[in-house]
Amino acid sequence: MADGRRRDLKLEEISENEASGDVAEVYERIKEVLQVNVVASVWRVFATKPKFLSAVWNALEPAIDRGFLEAADGIRALAIERVGEGQKVADHRSFLGGDLGRAVEEFGVFLETNPKTLIL
Repeated sequence: MADGRRRDLKLEEISENEASGDVAEVYERIKEVLQVNVVASVWRVFATKPKFLSAVWNALEPAIDRGFLEAADGIRALAIERVGEGQKVADHRSFLGGDLGRAVEEFGVFLETNPKTLIL
């Protein structure tokens, strides 16, 4: 932005609980084919335009094979390795609202879904 201020981007999305019909069907295919337990936010945003969601998923799904999944595992492993090599950072647990278990779950989802979404 010209004035240097950051503006939060608010995107509408269709949650897994709200999904029905074709959107719910594509969500199930995404979770099955990508071998994940949640639908990443990019797909939930695409779902606000169900025909677009279906078109994008139908175009990408054939590319997801064993090699794709192994590449995603490699990206995840490399990211974890790089973090382990990094410098120690300040304790940020106070930003988690006292729910470290929930933060660990969310980080797990991030590590599982983002490498696959990155490749797609």
